[in-house]
Amino acid sequence: VEKVLILKLQDEVPNILKILTVLTDFGDSELPHSMDSLLRAYAPTLESPIKKVA
Repeated sequence: VEKVLILKLQDEVPNILKILTVLTDFGDSELPHSMDSLLRAYAPTLESPIKKVA
């Protein structure tokens, strides 16, 4: 069950990045502080792709 959830999360990562890009006005220099801390708590592995997008 955990593997399925992890795979599903990986499939949804691009959508999360698209949403974040929209929320941060297509590449603000930094994510809002609340968003950044929420994201770190949610998925620290997303940190580098998000920095590339931003």
